[in-house]
Amino acid sequence: MTVARLFFDDEGVIARRAWWASSLVLLASFMLIGWMAGFARHGDSLMVFTSIAILIPFHAVNAKRFRAIGRSPLLALWGGVVPALSILTDAFLDWPMADILLGWTIMGIMVWYVIDLGVYPHDDHASQARIDAAAKHA
Repeated sequence: MTVARLFFDDEGVIARRAWWASSLVLLASFMLIGWMAGFARHGDSLMVFTSIAILIPFHAVNAKRFRAIGRSPLLALWGGVVPALSILTDAFLDWPMADILLGWTIMGIMVWYVIDLGVYPHDDHASQARIDAAAKHA
């Protein structure tokens, strides 16, 4: 699977190891961009754009993993819609309670994704042979 297909196509399946590797690469990329934005003239605008734009590859990776464990890839939308709402609410509205509520919701989603997609084995739903067969078919 090519890097472009991994990060920008939500079709297919990936193994747990690929999910961890791609999630850590996206997190490190986001942190590097955030660090560099601190030196930019319009750093705040760049961070709002980057924060929303990086949700696309995260969605693609999470959708592949949800499909691999036998669940609907639509569950990956929770990890994109709620953070996008949080980013936009923080940037354009002055509602501290909405920021707090969305922040706690994001924390819950992150814990859910890490446990469900990255830690729990799901051996009864997906096997390595099924993932390999789907990867060869795609």
